[in-house]
Amino acid sequence: MTLKTKPSSLTVFEIGLAVLVAFLWAICFPFIELGHRAATPLQFAALRALIASMSLFIPMICFNSKVFLKPSFWMASLWIGLTYTAMGLGGMFLADGRISPGMATVLTNIQPFLAAVVAYFVLSEKLSKTVIVGLILGFVGVLVIALPNLALGKNTDYIIGVGYILLGAFGTAFGNVLMKKYANQYNPLILTAGQLLLGSLILFLASFGIERWQPINWNPSFIWSLLILAIPGTSLAVAIWIYLLKSVSVTRLNVFTFLTPAFGLSIGLVFFNETISLMDVLGIAVIFCGLYFIVRSD
Repeated sequence: MTLKTKPSSLTVFEIGLAVLVAFLWAICFPFIELGHRAATPLQFAALRALIASMSLFIPMICFNSKVFLKPSFWMASLWIGLTYTAMGLGGMFLADGRISPGMATVLTNIQPFLAAVVAYFVLSEKLSKTVIVGLILGFVGVLVIALPNLALGKNTDYIIGVGYILLGAFGTAFGNVLMKKYANQYNPLILTAGQLLLGSLILFLASFGIERWQPINWNPSFIWSLLILAIPGTSLAVAIWIYLLKSVSVTRLNVFTFLTPAFGLSIGLVFFNETISLMDVLGIAVIFCGLYFIVRSD
């Protein structure tokens, strides 16, 4: 299956939107840390997805209610919700605290490579030499940043954490390809709302089946973090991402996700008085080199 994708270089507007999404995802990490003790991991992930879907679903149903009556729309939303939202968010939240942040960063960022392979076979997206170089440089940059915190472990909890991160990476990769497949069939806001709604329901069911359901501590910190994660960090970011997938290939767009760790470092420096090492600066520079190849590729 070959989908129409613009072959020319990315426009300034598209680059700006992709960078914005990477930044929105970066701000999620401190808010996950802020709120994760108030609920179980899957409860937290499910609530994030549910609130994100409601922030789009309610206004969208007023403007375009007919699409919600189509079984094909809900089938597309189900597959994306299962992979991108349930597996992606679920894996990330379940791995929290089980493995080092450095290892989590590295394993999470194999996602663009997985998506590139899936898109090559499913969507017939071409992998040019410049795109491959961009992918490799982006990953190397992330690896350089994560290297000082790349703690390895052999205990069972660590291995389970690695499994959860890989589950999330595979889910996000397949979800990206599915979003590309359906991006030109449905309004990005509507598709985002549908898949987040079904993804949240899957996460709630998984929470009931896997976790010991516990009362949620609705403290101000948890509510604040949940709203930030749900609206700018999920509904807005994913809607922009699907909009970009209408014209940009999965592989090229995914390279911008390598910016998320770089933005995370910058946020830590500005707001949390964290320091940036020479390795961090080197890693960020390598990431930008990878982005240069992607932006300039045809």
